[in-house]
Amino acid sequence: MNDIVTVEVTDDIALVIISNPPVNAINQKVRSGLITAFQTVDQDNNIRAVVLKCAGRTFMAG
Repeated sequence: MNDIVTVEVTDDIALVIISNPPVNAINQKVRSGLITAFQTVDQDNNIRAVVLKCAGRTFMAG
C-alpha cells in the first residue's frame, strides 16, 4: 500500500480505498498500491470480504 491506496479492516471485512484526486485515475502508483493491498488482504485468513472504494465523487478513471 501507499499514501494513495489504504486498507481498513473491521471485523472480517477489508475496505480498500483509492484516493487519487481529482478523478481517482489509474496510474503506476495506484496499480502498485492495489497489488500490495490485495496481497496483504490475501494473507489475512480472518478477512471474508473485500470492498473496493474510491474517495470523492468519481469511482475511477482510466
